[in-house]
Amino acid sequence: MAEKLESGKQYGDCTHGSGERYVRKHIHRIRTANGWVLNLYFQRNFGRGKSRLNSRWWIHRIEEEGLP
Repeated sequence: MAEKLESGKQYGDCTHGSGERYVRKHIHRIRTANGWVLNLYFQRNFGRGKSRLNSRWWIHRIEEEGLP
């Protein structure tokens, strides 16, 4: 079972000048069942149509101390 070590959010301003702020990334640091420590993020896109399909999870980094 994986263990969540840290989590956070990265915000950005509205691109239409309304002054609102939106979550752009969900960021997580986890330890996997085999002991690896991964830094992951979910990139959110706020476009219309097919551009919304580009939202996805990314592995940003695997920390060396987490490698077996």
